[in-house]
Amino acid sequence: MEKPRNNRPLRIAVIGVHGIGHHEPGATANAMADLLLSLPSYDPARPGVNVASYYDPFRTVGIRIPLRPVKVKAAKIGLRSVGLSSVFEEKSTAFATKASAFAKEHAVGPGLTGNAYTQLLLEQYQGGADGNFYATDRLEGRRSEGAGGPEAEVHIYEVLWADLARPTNTFLSFFLALFQLILHLGSLSRLAIDSGAAERTGAVWDAYRALQRYAVRMLQIALPILKLVLLVAFAACAPTLFAGLSDAAWLPPALGAVAGLASGLLIANCLRKPVTAGPWGWALAALVPMIAGAVAGVLLSHFARPGGAASIALWVLIGASLFSYVLSKYEGVRKGAQVAGWISYSTALLAFAVCLSHSNGNVSEATFWTAEWVIAALRFSWWLLFVFAVLALFFGSAAWRSVKNKAERARARAAVRTSRFALALPSLLFVQITALIWAALFFFDKKLSRPLFDLSEFRAPAWQGWLVKLALVPDPVPFLKEPKNYLSALLAWSVGYQAPASLALFLLSLLLIGCWIFPGVITERFPLRDRQVPPRNSTNRESVRLGSWLSRGLDATSASTFLFWSAMFAMPIAYYLVPQYQEILKSATSWIVSQWIVLVAGAVLAAMVKYGSPVLSAVLDVDNYLRTEPADATPRAKIFERYVSTLRYVARYRGAGGQPYDGVVVVAHSLGTLISADLLRFLREMGDSELAPMGLGGDGTKAAIRIKLLTMGSPIRQLLNRFFPYLYDWVRDVPDNGLAPLPRLVSGEPPAISPNAPPDPAELGVSEWVNVYRSGDYVGRSLWLTEWYCRTEGGGSAGAYPSRIHIARSARRSEMCIGAGAHTHYWDDTAPDVAEQLNALIGF
Repeated sequence: MEKPRNNRPLRIAVIGVHGIGHHEPGATANAMADLLLSLPSYDPARPGVNVASYYDPFRTVGIRIPLRPVKVKAAKIGLRSVGLSSVFEEKSTAFATKASAFAKEHAVGPGLTGNAYTQLLLEQYQGGADGNFYATDRLEGRRSEGAGGPEAEVHIYEVLWADLARPTNTFLSFFLALFQLILHLGSLSRLAIDSGAAERTGAVWDAYRALQRYAVRMLQIALPILKLVLLVAFAACAPTLFAGLSDAAWLPPALGAVAGLASGLLIANCLRKPVTAGPWGWALAALVPMIAGAVAGVLLSHFARPGGAASIALWVLIGASLFSYVLSKYEGVRKGAQVAGWISYSTALLAFAVCLSHSNGNVSEATFWTAEWVIAALRFSWWLLFVFAVLALFFGSAAWRSVKNKAERARARAAVRTSRFALALPSLLFVQITALIWAALFFFDKKLSRPLFDLSEFRAPAWQGWLVKLALVPDPVPFLKEPKNYLSALLAWSVGYQAPASLALFLLSLLLIGCWIFPGVITERFPLRDRQVPPRNSTNRESVRLGSWLSRGLDATSASTFLFWSAMFAMPIAYYLVPQYQEILKSATSWIVSQWIVLVAGAVLAAMVKYGSPVLSAVLDVDNYLRTEPADATPRAKIFERYVSTLRYVARYRGAGGQPYDGVVVVAHSLGTLISADLLRFLREMGDSELAPMGLGGDGTKAAIRIKLLTMGSPIRQLLNRFFPYLYDWVRDVPDNGLAPLPRLVSGEPPAISPNAPPDPAELGVSEWVNVYRSGDYVGRSLWLTEWYCRTEGGGSAGAYPSRIHIARSARRSEMCIGAGAHTHYWDDTAPDVAEQLNALIGF
């Protein structure tokens, strides 16, 4: 502990960084104040007696912090020169190419890849994406002298980042976010292996990365865009469902006028020239596109009959509007989506026009033929996805097995496992969610008096027969007499007749994951102080039981990955290898899509929107943090901008008497620990002259304001190092479960931390790093200790607070298990150990 300087109290800044999920402004700062105001939690000399708080009441001061992005210098892996040579080339692919070339001439040490990837996410950001200031509060209080250390003036700040990337709880935004997550998860499968290009080179690895890349492109580009085209085709057929509209002469010019007006406004919005027309000229210019659209509708009516003209107008009106909106949003997630989308849309519109001319203006028949071509393209895209995924399975297995060095082999295997998981899971979810949506739409079609497709006078074109023979489309002939059943049969065919087996494996995998986290989840509550139960209190026996269960479940994630991959890619192959069960599976699939899905679709969709938003928000936080798009405003760049601006403000701050802060304590939870570690490591290497007082200036200046780091429930080792071993090789050389299951539980003599054990606090520029964890935390636990889940030394009946906690210490590192519990409640008074550790760090 330090004594007050110049006979004045220490002045300490405490900066809180929250974790995943929704957080209100000020919630993190208030939680830290709550922790400190709860001290002393227990006075052994006066049991049962209330004692005065160590801290005086805090007062709130509103502040506005100017935002400036992180300063980026040239990194060792020259990412500034990366040029995207292809419209569809992912940044991770460009990163892999540069990293592979760099590795041929330079040694690649731990942490280099992670910092280079951070630079990739920051280098094009110019700042100000969400405004030019950060409005927050500072809580000002004082610690009494003798309260575990010297008297101190304590200022609490928070770095709120949840508002920078959080879906709103509306129906449309929820599903946009859901599909964004599903379709972007595949990018993580590429990132896991592309980030290892500096370490893993050679023809086998290059082939594996290419196969994985094209499999993901099928999932992210071809399949969703073709689904959208199919939706537009069906929507443009809507007038045929109503007898009064199918041949209405007024409908084509009316729709044409609306489409022309919308197109004119969109074009005018894109023009850069100044408007010089007079009042009447401007009015005419605004109305000309609408008039032109109405005239086009009239002309089309003479060539394609009113029904066909109306459908073409709807193709333009609905299709262009929907594609403009969706593709503009999706381009920020997946580069190349707009190019592929407009090509697909234009091709489908042209195909519809050709089919309309060959069907003598029969809109229903032309739509059916167009839909068949789209469905054939969808089927072919699924086949390509399957081929690429299966080939990637074999090349990935050969790739990691070719590595001889133990540590490198462990990283390679862990990365390959992640790539399989992050491809299979979103593929499965895409099938399930799209099937659910189509089932709901087809259910409403059954309620209409007229079918969407009238197959009673169906004429099969010449090409239709060979599309059926190639299994690219289902045969419509058996449904000529019952056209309303065709859509259900089409849905069953599209999801695949192996669907019952795939669904069973999918649910089994989810069950395993649920069983893994369930014991921890039931401790996620806030018990009263007289309840001696987790997470407020627990014995060593309870803590070890929960920790051992979670560890074995983490080992079993390999089983879940196998089940997910088998459900998506192995079951369709198995269906054709067991012909004796094909009829049973076919009947079961037809029943599921026609009865079960229809009955539960509405309830499931409503439940997902109502209860799924918090879960989706949490998962999106992690996904957003690793995202490479949009290149000029990645979520990490915006989060780092706010974080580093807060650090600069703290470094410049001068209080009464012109005195700066004597020290900074960063308190981070969950994903906030990852954000803090990545930023501090990056600043330690790159340097920021405004942070020189904190020793982060990059010029070797000794820190006048030392930084200490307190992390809670950190996923850095348990999840990030395990699933992205190349980006986080600075955490551990050999990721847990890389080659072998986790070791046995530590019993007897408490473990120690090696003085050189990674992660090294010096790499982050912090003078001390304290990590606390609960044994059942399914997000993050230990950084340095392995399989230690006792709160104290002693037997299984020991361990309950206020017994002295066992703290493993070594060279700036301290770590402790605070007992049974899960991922929440580190911030409140159910965690007195956390409050005491924070109070100790404030004493510097």
